[in-house]
Amino acid sequence: MSKQAKQNKVVDTTAKWEKLRQLRIAEETSRRASGTWGELMLGEVLHHDSGSVFVHTWKGSLRPDPVAGTTARAAGVSAADWPAFVAWKDSCGGEGFRSRVVGWNLSEDEAKRAKEALIASHRAAGREVANPVRA
Repeated sequence: MSKQAKQNKVVDTTAKWEKLRQLRIAEETSRRASGTWGELMLGEVLHHDSGSVFVHTWKGSLRPDPVAGTTARAAGVSAADWPAFVAWKDSCGGEGFRSRVVGWNLSEDEAKRAKEALIASHRAAGREVANPVRA
């Protein structure tokens, strides 16, 4: 590859990254204006053997590990959900858990709606959901 071709390739890559950056900024601006931008993340912990699931939200970009062997309330699990989470975790045993991020940069209202929708979809699919039922 000639030196000129290599320089053109760098310019093309730079243009591509700049275009993606502009798209991201436009989406963030739109979401901030509509009130759906925030700092909450939405995730779920699935127990592979039982197929049961726990849905949780947390602040920040680092995913907490609520299954870690701590006796104190784990980051990302609300005080209201903690007793149900501990009972679920103990009933499933210590292995076979998998967690994943489902949503990010959510406002408080959007995270609540998304969490409720995710719980409802799991229940509709016949999975046991460890989160307590809210009245």
